[in-house]
Amino acid sequence: MNGSLIWILILAAGLAALTLTPGLARRIILLLLGEKGRAEVGQKALSSQPDRISLTPLSAPPGAEAQAILAGLVRLGFSAAGSFAVAEMGCLPIHFMIQSKESAVAAVYEHPKVGVWLDLFTRFRDGTSFTFATSRMGGGLEQRPGHPTVRAPGLDPAAAHARFLKERPAGAMKSFALAEVPSMFADAYAEAMAWRKQVGISAAEVQRVGMEKFK
Repeated sequence: MNGSLIWILILAAGLAALTLTPGLARRIILLLLGEKGRAEVGQKALSSQPDRISLTPLSAPPGAEAQAILAGLVRLGFSAAGSFAVAEMGCLPIHFMIQSKESAVAAVYEHPKVGVWLDLFTRFRDGTSFTFATSRMGGGLEQRPGHPTVRAPGLDPAAAHARFLKERPAGAMKSFALAEVPSMFADAYAEAMAWRKQVGISAAEVQRVGMEKFK
């Protein structure tokens, strides 16, 4: 879990100039950087990231697109677990919902440039996790072992939920009370970022992230 959030955080901090550049110019920049230069770009972006994030309650209502996703989750039996802003990401709004019987947590993100997307995830008792994401970008970085993320851009909540349940691995799953979700999410982010900072970002990953928009 948190794969989408970490990718967006890194993108916003250090790789946005690449992904927002027109395709031909982007290819030229990546070529001129060379392998060493691409690796330096990745490490610079990663080193500027916080080890932890803080979530503060958000009073502003979700936008229309996020509201539609949240309404779809309600129809699937999810319950609201609060809306929060991530201070370290320009107060990025995240809206949480849970389905306790399925040990599922949903996070709906509203990013001003990347857009609105849904993550569905489960944490297992052995410390692993599984995430199903509808974001259109975010597959450029290597995945953390034991924490796979499946991406299916643009799926509606019902279709995403059906695939999430079908593709989620079997295992002893953890459930969370409504009040536990924000701290669980922040802790999961810290775990994932610690791993990412340990392994770094390779030149190949910067290349994939840099061209991802045009796949």
